[in-house]
Amino acid sequence: MNTNKDASFRQCFVLTDQELGKLHRALTEFSDDIEIEIRCADGLNRNVSSVEELVQFENPPNKDIQELVLSSRGLNPYRSARLRFMNRDDANVWLTMEGPEESVVRLNSSVEDRLASMKPWYAPFAKVNFVVGAFVLIGVAYIGLLVVAATGILVTEKTAAPDVLRSTALGNLIALAAIGVPLILGFALNRWRKSLFPIGVFAIGQGQKRHADREWVRSTVVVGFVVSLVAGIVVLLVSR
Repeated sequence: MNTNKDASFRQCFVLTDQELGKLHRALTEFSDDIEIEIRCADGLNRNVSSVEELVQFENPPNKDIQELVLSSRGLNPYRSARLRFMNRDDANVWLTMEGPEESVVRLNSSVEDRLASMKPWYAPFAKVNFVVGAFVLIGVAYIGLLVVAATGILVTEKTAAPDVLRSTALGNLIALAAIGVPLILGFALNRWRKSLFPIGVFAIGQGQKRHADREWVRSTVVVGFVVSLVAGIVVLLVSR
């Protein structure tokens, strides 16, 4: 009996040459006509004949790998597989396979094992969208302003007309700041998050050093800051 699977999902991954070799072996066991294609930052698509050839690719910053595809050439009409990795915020892992049920189940299990192994420790941070958080903050602030307006907390009977106008202008400025500042901060934090906590990493060639450098920053600076912050809070609570 033939079966198939067609899935796409969002997952943080670090693809090293070792993991690539294991994925390639699993796909080769399923269909022995696997080819590899990469899309790089310079806009060019490159076809490589083997994992060994890809490992030799320098992967410099101007040609940084943005997408990698492992797929069968279609020489076997009864078996086909395609595994696609991308460095982007939406669905960035695509998996398509078709063939005898036993073989599909085995390949699917192998791919899932590799995906679990490729997930870095910072995966939760890589999926945070600060712009969405900004909209939530804006919504909370807007509800707060409605409550203030409805209860008349800031308005008294003795308030003069010029004071009311000044209060209205000030309220408008505060409303604009409440909308603008969180959005600008959200976009800035998203750019910082993409740089320091990328959702897709191709740690091949020079990409290994780039990943190691970011890992040093993540573990030394970010984690160190969080630990010191938590320690400070604990000390403050204990000293009371």
